[in-house]
Amino acid sequence: MTSTEQLVEAAEFAVENGIKWWEVFDSPIDALKVLRSAQHEDPDEGQIACLMSAVNSEDSFAEYTFERAYKNTLRLMKKELEEVLEE
Repeated sequence: MTSTEQLVEAAEFAVENGIKWWEVFDSPIDALKVLRSAQHEDPDEGQIACLMSAVNSEDSFAEYTFERAYKNTLRLMKKELEEVLEE
């Protein structure tokens, strides 16, 4: 399973269960590792669409190409997670 697939599953599970996507992982550090790994992968359009839909970032399409919107979504997810880690 790729890191992108792990993020997609975590985000979808989180939406279905009313939790934050990183809470699906054993720890926020584990979530960050998966996220960083996903940033280096080349996901297909289906994976991109699933992840962006699950984390409610459809509005990202207005300003970016599909791939750029995905990269921006990962950047925002990382920023959100880093804020959690700082607490």
